[in-house]
Amino acid sequence: MRSRWAMVVLVLFCATLRAEQFDVDFTREGAAALRDQAGGIEMRTSVKSPRQQLVTSQAGRVWRFDENQRVSFPTKTAFKPPMTIQIWFRPLAQPLGRMSGLLQQFSYANSGLRISYLRESNLVRFDWETDGKESFIETKTPLSVGLWHHLAITLDTDNQLKIHVDGKLDVTQTLDTPFVPSSVTAVTLGTYSGQFGDFVGLMRGVKISDAVLGDFAQIPAQLQQWNATISGQEQPAAAIPAPATEADSRTLFDGALLSVGFEGDLSAMANGQRVEPTDIQPIEITNFGKFTAGVRNKAFNLNAFRVVRYPVPQGFPSEQGGTISVWVRPGDWFSPRGLEAMKKADWMRRKVIFHADGAAGGRPQWSVGLEVIGPLEQQRVRWNAQLGGQVELFHKARLDQQWYLLTIVWSPDTIDPNRVRAEFFINGRQVDEALGAKMPLNAIGEHLNIGSTNAGWAYSGEIDELNILNHPLTAEQILAYYRTMVPTITAR
Repeated sequence: MRSRWAMVVLVLFCATLRAEQFDVDFTREGAAALRDQAGGIEMRTSVKSPRQQLVTSQAGRVWRFDENQRVSFPTKTAFKPPMTIQIWFRPLAQPLGRMSGLLQQFSYANSGLRISYLRESNLVRFDWETDGKESFIETKTPLSVGLWHHLAITLDTDNQLKIHVDGKLDVTQTLDTPFVPSSVTAVTLGTYSGQFGDFVGLMRGVKISDAVLGDFAQIPAQLQQWNATISGQEQPAAAIPAPATEADSRTLFDGALLSVGFEGDLSAMANGQRVEPTDIQPIEITNFGKFTAGVRNKAFNLNAFRVVRYPVPQGFPSEQGGTISVWVRPGDWFSPRGLEAMKKADWMRRKVIFHADGAAGGRPQWSVGLEVIGPLEQQRVRWNAQLGGQVELFHKARLDQQWYLLTIVWSPDTIDPNRVRAEFFINGRQVDEALGAKMPLNAIGEHLNIGSTNAGWAYSGEIDELNILNHPLTAEQILAYYRTMVPTITAR
């Protein structure tokens, strides 16, 4: 009888070990415990002591990921179905690139998996690669920056994928391309390789089991307990702090590379000299565009005018950083006539406000614009800015017929000088941030266009006070400029 009991205990003990292929528990005593759990640890971090990244939170002892910092764990296992991947994490900021990596075991252009958090949608994406072909599936439930979340991804031997978000089933789908495990290589947490994909936030634990689990009923109660104790001070700032003093908006743009005030004509100041628009006959201004009441004095309504074109100023874009600032009041795109036009042609949903073409008209290009998204009747748009095709900034909002101040600033990244950091402000409030390659991102061509790239992607509405600087304005300066100008804006 004793030998039978011993056999049962041994079988249960081996099964338990076999179920957990990979287990990282940040709640213990740091690097030594991590090495015991995962079979080895490799720290690639910008901090001097990795132990500084182990911090206390509502969820206990956790690992804090900052920019340019990730953790890699050597392992002797290549993960394959059946399996369950679980991650506890709390984003403290949206990704600075298109996505930030949570976990990956990946052989580039070969096989493996990557799990990432998407910037614009706040969704999670599961990527897998088979023989150089990359496929992905996204979740449907948006995450909240500043709150704890739980992710559970299961994959069975029939290639059926299930993703649970915060304990609830979110996605069930059979992979159209079979999953092929990576070669035995390290598991990396906190980055998406090949992009500016660093995760900024907290991670409590990562577990990969060689079984398909399905019971996550306890997860919502655990998350509710942790998130209930998060104070407002720990959440990311909702708005830029007010400046101590208001800036003098008349001198803020002195020395601009290009400045267009629309004060009764379309001339501009470029590199300190007055310049006229190119390829424009004065009679066309009267026939197709008109001057209207602006944010300070006069503005210009492009109407069907399509485009006002200027030579690209010298020094744009600036490697030392820069600013693009422009006021816009969109036209009535959601009138019955406008709705019918957009339903007939999808390209009419894109409205380009500012555009600087690439060398010989090529791409990548610089642009600031709006794109009508979703059901037209809901009046939703996506403001977007593209800096040379490397940096993309977004913000979704309801569109009203009012004046908007759009401001894009860029500067060398303080963490990595080979990167550029860009920020997007609407009405003085920061709405997005992203990273890209070092400036200049492309060779700018001959033209800088206001209102369109061509006759297709045309902006209709009013525009005023366009300024391009060879240095970035601060958040305080941008907010002060907006506040100074708002009382002077004339109602329609």
